[in-house]
Amino acid sequence: MKSQDGRSALILATLPGDEDAADAAVRALGPDLDELEIEGINVGLTGQAEILREATDVSKDGLVRAELIAVPISVFLLLLIFGSLTAAALPVVLGVLCSLSSLLVMRLLTMWMDVSVFALNLVTGLALGLAIDYSLLIIARYRETLSAIDDPTDEDYRRASEYAVRRTRRTVIISTATIAIALGGVLMIDLGYLRSIALAGIVVVAVTAFLVLVVMPIALALLGRRIDSLMVRKVDLATPGAVMRRLLAFSTRRPLVVSVVAGAILVGLFLPFLGVKFGPVDDRVLPADSEPYVVAEQIRAEFPQLGSDIMIAVLPGETTIGEGETIASTLSQSQGVSVATSAWGTFVGGSRVAPGSHELAGDAALSAIALIPHADLDQQELLELARSVRADIDVHDGTLAGTYADELDKQQAISSRIPFVLAIVVSGLLPMVFLATGSIVIALKTMLLTGASLTASFGALVWVFQDGNLSNILGFTPTGSIDVTAPVLLLCLAFGLSMDYQIMLLSRIREEYDRSGDTAHSVTFGIERTAKVLSAAALLIGVVFLAIGTGGTTIVKILGIGLAIAVLMDAFVVRIALVPSLMLMLGRWNWWSPKWALDIYRKLGLERPHLDDVVPSTDRAPVRSHVRDAL
Repeated sequence: MKSQDGRSALILATLPGDEDAADAAVRALGPDLDELEIEGINVGLTGQAEILREATDVSKDGLVRAELIAVPISVFLLLLIFGSLTAAALPVVLGVLCSLSSLLVMRLLTMWMDVSVFALNLVTGLALGLAIDYSLLIIARYRETLSAIDDPTDEDYRRASEYAVRRTRRTVIISTATIAIALGGVLMIDLGYLRSIALAGIVVVAVTAFLVLVVMPIALALLGRRIDSLMVRKVDLATPGAVMRRLLAFSTRRPLVVSVVAGAILVGLFLPFLGVKFGPVDDRVLPADSEPYVVAEQIRAEFPQLGSDIMIAVLPGETTIGEGETIASTLSQSQGVSVATSAWGTFVGGSRVAPGSHELAGDAALSAIALIPHADLDQQELLELARSVRADIDVHDGTLAGTYADELDKQQAISSRIPFVLAIVVSGLLPMVFLATGSIVIALKTMLLTGASLTASFGALVWVFQDGNLSNILGFTPTGSIDVTAPVLLLCLAFGLSMDYQIMLLSRIREEYDRSGDTAHSVTFGIERTAKVLSAAALLIGVVFLAIGTGGTTIVKILGIGLAIAVLMDAFVVRIALVPSLMLMLGRWNWWSPKWALDIYRKLGLERPHLDDVVPSTDRAPVRSHVRDAL
């Protein structure tokens, strides 16, 4: 336990009990070790329990930092969007309320289940972002309604508030259900870490939607015409900018060209993911200046014989001395194993180099062989070694424990359940889109386009976090692999969020189609009327997730940045380019559904008759008439 240069020594300790007991032990041990330091001698602590403790503290600090970054930027962007400080502050105040409520929800969940520390950043950020988005949607519809009324009275403000909430309530509820269903797929995976994040996310999203739909009408009723107080600039959210108009005009004239170009961009961004490599999480998930990371790096440098996590081969208690010696000798010859040590002796390359203590062999319920891998093996080679050793000891009814054996089990648990996850997500979300649009064709197309919006995130996952590009800027240590749970969480969360925004857009298109009966007009009108609002919503939630991505742990960075990329790609490539171009090419086929599906849609009272006497137009006159009739 002395380093090669004789300047460092290593003390190994085993902590009994579960994760809570281990966490309490290392928190008590840290100050005791600090008191032992004398001049010229530094004492450092690392190991799984200490890494988890540090990850918890870093996540708490990251939560505060993320909100300090996200909240002022969100207020500034909302001020640009609404032009009024009051209107800009309302969504943020409600978002902070929902974020704080999510902390209370997770605290209650911990009373009857373990909740992953990484849920702290992810779920509270999700609550903040969605609350701002839903509030933005309602306020934008509220102000759009008022803009169609000349010289509105106080009664008009009250009725406009009711109308805005009523017209957006179904979208918010369906969007919430969409995210909950996407996260529900994660519950199929038998990993406590993933299940806790998914369950916390489902509960928090539901609480957020409830608070928005309850608090926002009250806030609008109390504010009335004061919603536009402290105005700094005049803004028209219903009219798209010049760039948007040109893009929509080009999509109308050349929908096939737009579809092909946008599709090619997404495919190109996905290509790095074809080289993905999965590996375990270790101390390098922490910031490079954290003590567990620094000490672990020192061990790797100064104690090369312990440079990799030890693998433990556990054998049945009835294993005889002769059998144990043979197995230990054989395992020591495995390619990648440096030393095999056990009660039957220490073996290197098949030869015994030190005697063992035989009293455990045959007397204990279990016997173990500790395998120390070569220090120069990378993560993929260590995983292959664990797979090989596990196959060797399976024939002796043995099992393999350790970091890399756990990683094999984790990968197996996920890969075996992925088909069920996808089945739940697809079968659950298809009806959601159908309820919003009344079209099976649009539901299927939306599923495909939502999947396409994830391609850039998956490609970035590998290019940035596996290959190490931008690691200096983002402040993390690349390991040549990524945690296998990251793509699963990214898939379900990003899929739910992207589907959420597409439902908001498609609901408005369907609403206009019910009014006019003209597909081309409805697509153009729906995108024009929602372009600024939904693009702003995507930008705002992207800011929240990028702020989360500044968190200290690599796992939080992966999820924060990955979700931000997915949402922004969906907003500015899929929704603005692919959705309109494909809908324009399909024409009336967009609205096709089998008779049984249409019967369900009608029985639920979701279909509104076409107003064929209204001429399809982007002119505000028919819109004013329609709003007055609705009010």
